[in-house]
Amino acid sequence: MNKGELDMSYITSRLIVMSYPAEGVESAIKNHIDDVREFLETNHPGAYAVYNLSNRSYRTVKFQNRVCIAAGCILTCTSNMNRQFF
Repeated sequence: MNKGELDMSYITSRLIVMSYPAEGVESAIKNHIDDVREFLETNHPGAYAVYNLSNRSYRTVKFQNRVCIAAGCILTCTSNMNRQFF
């Protein structure tokens, strides 16, 4: 993935979904954490929260500690598949 190019989708004007923000080698195929932070600070300055629905952790300080760990959430996909996040 090119620097600055983000893989994310707006569900509504106030809700964005994306994979977890990555660093290091993994950021070659995932959104780089610094690019995500820059996007949020540029487009939603001081008015965003990040909800981590994965079992992965990352440096929350990058998002001014605005990260909520949402363990145990269930996401129902439109393809009639259920995905659980713990």
